[in-house]
Amino acid sequence: QHLGVAGIILGPLHVPSSRISEGDAILVSTDLDATYLGRRRLTGRVYSPYFSLNTDDATQAVACRIVKRGRPYTVVATHWHASIIADGPTTSILDSHAGPGAEACRAALLAGTKVREGEAFDTASFAD
Repeated sequence: QHLGVAGIILGPLHVPSSRISEGDAILVSTDLDATYLGRRRLTGRVYSPYFSLNTDDATQAVACRIVKRGRPYTVVATHWHASIIADGPTTSILDSHAGPGAEACRAALLAGTKVREGEAFDTASFAD
């Protein structure tokens, strides 16, 4: 498990004061002999449970190795950017509308797609 989203933390000072704490975990049965391989920050600025400057979306990938019937497997869990996926139905709906609102949505969709592509590349290179 690793902390993923924490707001702003400077030692005992937490903003928001609700002590928001979100992370990712890979739950593994003890008989699979799991070994933690590491974590890669994809986006955001979470440094530790004691120091964080995260005011936006934070994404990460965590990895472990398990052994099943004598064979090793790498397991990667990822927490990607939350955004609309640029698929056929979504772009078709946007294409049917005109005006500044639709243009803003198209720009946001493109930006989200670029973030996801970067996260996918970083996750794949981390898994390698």
